[in-house]
Amino acid sequence: MGRTLVTATINGPKATKDYSFLVDTGSTLMGLPLEEIQALSLVPIPRGMRRFMTATGVVERETYAALGAVEGRGFNTTVIPAPIPLIGYEFLENLRLRMNPVTQKLEPVPDEVEDHPPYLLPIVARDMSGLSFLRPGWRGLR
Repeated sequence: MGRTLVTATINGPKATKDYSFLVDTGSTLMGLPLEEIQALSLVPIPRGMRRFMTATGVVERETYAALGAVEGRGFNTTVIPAPIPLIGYEFLENLRLRMNPVTQKLEPVPDEVEDHPPYLLPIVARDMSGLSFLRPGWRGLR
């Protein structure tokens, strides 16, 4: 899968700015560099310190409230400081958007789809009976 970038507008109390966000389904929330959070004057969420598991370990970060728009959909969301602008799976899930790995674009989750997680385009074979771990009598890894 390649890199998917999407433009989103963030509205802060003192500024509005468009950003090119990396869609990162391994991330949870929306992330922005701290300098950008400060430039937009985003407001910290009261008692909003949260712990996150990252590739380098557990970190504790302040969280901020933001309003904006992406793909024609308005949103309010939680933003955390990140090295680059990121959009994570919880954000996508809340807006009922998913990442299409073929077109490398965001697309709306159809109303009739209730599968979890809807933020990823399902690429699963309908008939998986040929897989050994689904056969009757399979006893697991030895």
